Amino acid sequence: MIESADDRAGPEVEGAIDGAAAIMKPLLVLFPRMRTPADVAQHLVLLASRPRWSLRRLAWRKIDRPGDVPLSLLFKTHDGLTFAALGLAPLGSMPVTRRAPYVAMAFWGGGHENLHRPGAGVEVGLPDIPTGLSAKQHDELWDKTTALTKALLADPPEDRFLLRNVTFVLPRDVVATEIGAILGP
Repeated sequence: MIESADDRAGPEVEGAIDGAAAIMKPLLVLFPRMRTPADVAQHLVLLASRPRWSLRRLAWRKIDRPGDVPLSLLFKTHDGLTFAALGLAPLGSMPVTRRAPYVAMAFWGGGHENLHRPGAGVEVGLPDIPTGLSAKQHDELWDKTTALTKALLADPPEDRFLLRNVTFVLPRDVVATEIGAILGP
């Protein structure tokens, strides 16, 4: 649990991601004192200022929400792979599957370790986490989860493929005020 978005947060989060990866575990970091979109935006700026991080604005694809901006916070692992952090927050701008009582981020600092979903390339994601399941169990769980996610993202409609790379969806005015300088127009 990180108490606040100050200069210690970057090294603390990086150390925790690397420590979890060393024991082949994902990491969920809670930020219980963050309450507003501006708090989240300021934390993204703080992390993006560090060498292993970058922040990018994503473009809406199938669904256009002109009042909101999808953002992707990317982390570079020790092996040079890139992971888009998964964000959770108690914000109305967040997709329904990403709403939670506290601001949090999930990370995977390892490689393509899930034997049932062989990966390639320089990007890793939560599906790359080893599960310990048999191939049949994995496939059944994957299919069930995919169907449930698709149903949850139907109303209001969301682009589930875009969301794979989204960390947070923040109001456009907050992005312009708090993050605009590092993202550009």
